[in-house]
Amino acid sequence: MGHRVSITAIRNLLRKRRVPGSPARSGLSWKAFLKAQAPAIVVTDFIEVDTVFLKRLYVLLYMELTTRWVI
Repeated sequence: MGHRVSITAIRNLLRKRRVPGSPARSGLSWKAFLKAQAPAIVVTDFIEVDTVFLKRLYVLLYMELTTRWVI
C-alpha cells in the first residue's frame, strides 16, 4: 500500500493483540531431506551419441540416484 512499517512496530502490535508467533522450524534441512529421499529419486538425461558409421543415436537415460544404476 506504499507505507513503510518497521519490524519493531509490527512485533509490538502483534504482542499487543496477543497474536502468537510462528512455530519454530523443526523440520529437516534440505541436505537431510535429499539424503532421506535419495533411494526414491530417479534422475533422467537425454544424450546424443555419434557412432563410428557417422550415425547419430539419441539416448534417454534413467538412473537411480543412490546406486547409480541405469534403468
